[in-house]
Amino acid sequence: KKATTKIIIDPSTEISKFTLDMIKYAEYPIIPIEAVTPTFTGSLEKIDHVLKRLYEWTKKPLVITAGNLGSFIFNGQSAELLQPLPVKALDTTGAGDIYRGAFAYGLTQNWDL
Repeated sequence: KKATTKIIIDPSTEISKFTLDMIKYAEYPIIPIEAVTPTFTGSLEKIDHVLKRLYEWTKKPLVITAGNLGSFIFNGQSAELLQPLPVKALDTTGAGDIYRGAFAYGLTQNWDL
């Protein structure tokens, strides 16, 4: 890849040694909440230790998608929940793909996290 190319990775819900290595080399890991904690109840404290361990491995911001709760952005110090815009969803098929595409678009526009 070119040195200026940014890589977004979506490892699905599988977190293995292989996916951890891939996450380490991507600039923007976008990880579903189910991969971090299968029993998430909405409390940041419950996933904070997992996010810290992942951050120690990657040394880069983590984006955790959490369905209708929104997304968490973890910068190594703290996690912030970004709530979703209110919409009436008719079909959620492809919602994650759209999210990642919009995220990539934001990167090309130099938007901050």
